[in-house]
Amino acid sequence: MADSNYEQQEQDYRRPWYEAHLRRFKLDREAVEARTQWHSTATFFEFITGRDLPGDPSERSETYLNQIRDIDENHERFEQVASWWEKHNPILLDPVLVERFEFRLGFWDESSRKWDPESELARMANARALNSVAQHIGHTLLGEVRELLEREVTLEIPSRGQRPWHLQVQWPVPEQYGGALQLLINNRGATICLRPGIGPPDRYGGKGTEKRWYREIIETMSEWEKPDDFEVINVSGDKFGQDHNLYGRMGSFVYGKWYDKEELTDLDLRSELQTVVPQLRPALDKWMDLYSGVTSPPNGSGPTDPPLDDTIDQLAEDLFVDRGFLKEIVGLLEDKSQVIFYGPPGTGKTFLAKRLAECLAADDSRRALVQFHPSMSYEDFFEGYRPQTGDGGAMTYKLTSGPLRRIARRAARNPDERHVMIIDEINRANLPKVLGELLFLLEYRDDTVLPLYRPAEPFGLPPNLWFIGTMNTADRSIALIDAALRRRFHFVPFFPHQGPMEGLLERWLRANGEKQWVGELVAKVNGKLSELLGGPHLQLGHSHFMKPGISDHRTGRLEMVWRYTVEPFIEEQFFDDPDRVREFRWEEASKPHVAAPSPPDASPADSQFDEDKDPEAD
Repeated sequence: MADSNYEQQEQDYRRPWYEAHLRRFKLDREAVEARTQWHSTATFFEFITGRDLPGDPSERSETYLNQIRDIDENHERFEQVASWWEKHNPILLDPVLVERFEFRLGFWDESSRKWDPESELARMANARALNSVAQHIGHTLLGEVRELLEREVTLEIPSRGQRPWHLQVQWPVPEQYGGALQLLINNRGATICLRPGIGPPDRYGGKGTEKRWYREIIETMSEWEKPDDFEVINVSGDKFGQDHNLYGRMGSFVYGKWYDKEELTDLDLRSELQTVVPQLRPALDKWMDLYSGVTSPPNGSGPTDPPLDDTIDQLAEDLFVDRGFLKEIVGLLEDKSQVIFYGPPGTGKTFLAKRLAECLAADDSRRALVQFHPSMSYEDFFEGYRPQTGDGGAMTYKLTSGPLRRIARRAARNPDERHVMIIDEINRANLPKVLGELLFLLEYRDDTVLPLYRPAEPFGLPPNLWFIGTMNTADRSIALIDAALRRRFHFVPFFPHQGPMEGLLERWLRANGEKQWVGELVAKVNGKLSELLGGPHLQLGHSHFMKPGISDHRTGRLEMVWRYTVEPFIEEQFFDDPDRVREFRWEEASKPHVAAPSPPDASPADSQFDEDKDPEAD
């Protein structure tokens, strides 16, 4: 069998497949200088041939060299290409892959429905090579496919022992049975396409009933405009679409872009996906909406999170705030879907926002946190073209979704579940620049807008997506916030000694066994700051002092916080008034609560805080 003509024919496919990679290698100047990595050679050899490489590459035995020379007479160049291939993970296709399927099918006897037994070894090596290609493509592109589809997908690829009718890489959507993005290559060409799956089992269960699911999808496709070079392709000869000799589930179909054999010469699959998948994504979204629609209860089941009443009491206790305050925030979110917590730094705005978001959306995939900054842009927050390095080091740009579009898409797919986005430091960005046309949607949730980079795809904010913003009033006055934005948010004040935050530090000190004089000191200083600075926006936040051991003079923790957090803040506010700064220095501010330093011969008991002294000692 080793000398069969079939095996020689199979070997003839190895060199053109290798040469396709060699051409790409020569275009990469960095690769030409690559150093050989021995472990890469065996992996690359298996990828090209479907066979294990005999011998140790580092020893370069005669058997090893002969196997390499069957593919490239310059064995050192083969080793160099192998190292480049493993480092850069190039993704390309070639007509030789189509020819390998022609080779495989040439040994199938349709009348007897059997394979020519003489072809067994050659067909096995051929199948292993094709499956190695599928493994390489599937794993290398998994992350990019997830980003391009803007949804979670898994990976399905054939095992090395399977003998496929076509090269098949599938990235299925977990929540829908069978739906997937696919790369298929057979004896005629290739397609990047979507597979619709077999439909929701509660409606389309039973033998043959999935055809009704296919017909329903085909009907929806007639309602929207498709790219000119996209088509419906039938599988196993069914009536749907064009026939490109694809095999699979009887009566199914796929939808996507077809490439004839001649178009595959050095086709850069990674770049092609960047173009094709965003055009396929709207179709997948529509199919998933249809899938979700037929499986959802007719009357809607409401949020799947546990009722807030079951968690709000514990949250209020953990945060040392009133339960009614938290319920009021939830009510504000139910009213406008957007709130902003504003106040001085250190008042727990972000901490409370994160804990509340965990109660509203228990699954972390339904929460997102973004921190705004002066350089934040629409492209960072919503979507825009981002640079990336393609094969050969060329710089390309691709349309990339930002955190808002991603969580909005997840919320739209799961309308019965709350989703929460926290925008930290919302007032530090140029909000009209960052929000753009999205500002309209914050007020009109039932409408859509045409986004800047996808004007053909209307976008709306789902009603189950809530926003919690935080605003540091020490950075920028709340009065400077655009009036249009103010109208779209409810504003919740977070000031240390008024409203819901009043007494919070004292409650924490009491609960943690700390002395109350710390709270009295902070309250006194904040009162003076409010008087001197014309309001409460530049006070000391309570979170600076909510540290274990803060009232124990032996730890020195409070003095450390004061010298390295409070005093620099004070110096910034009164930078041109050194006498005023002196009033807030640790030595001055702490006088009513800390005894004067003891003389050298005094006993340790004389150097305690005033409140620690025995009131009967006098």
